[in-house]
Amino acid sequence: MKRQQIIVLAGCLLVAGMALFPPYLGVALREGDNLTRFIGYYCILSPPGPRAVYEKLYGKPFVAGYYGPYESRYTSQIDMQRLAVQVIAILVVTTGLGFALKEPSKSQQAPERDA
Repeated sequence: MKRQQIIVLAGCLLVAGMALFPPYLGVALREGDNLTRFIGYYCILSPPGPRAVYEKLYGKPFVAGYYGPYESRYTSQIDMQRLAVQVIAILVVTTGLGFALKEPSKSQQAPERDA
């Protein structure tokens, strides 16, 4: 397998991995303004639930009760800006490595001399 094919395959695998485990934002709906923060990377098939969002945002366990937090106020969403920056960075690095490690064509190689 050529070096360029290996680099392209590695870039595709990295992008697929980023698509399977995208970055998530936690959102706390509050009166007046909402709190939005990066809470980590989770599998696309099982995004973080309200309790996980609460625990990541506030750093303490979720304890539901009469005066406790409401689960409906905490949600998660994919951080599309961060994901786009990561994908673009992988594309730039993959393209740069592909050109840097390009094998010279036969016309550019020096002719072999017979001894």
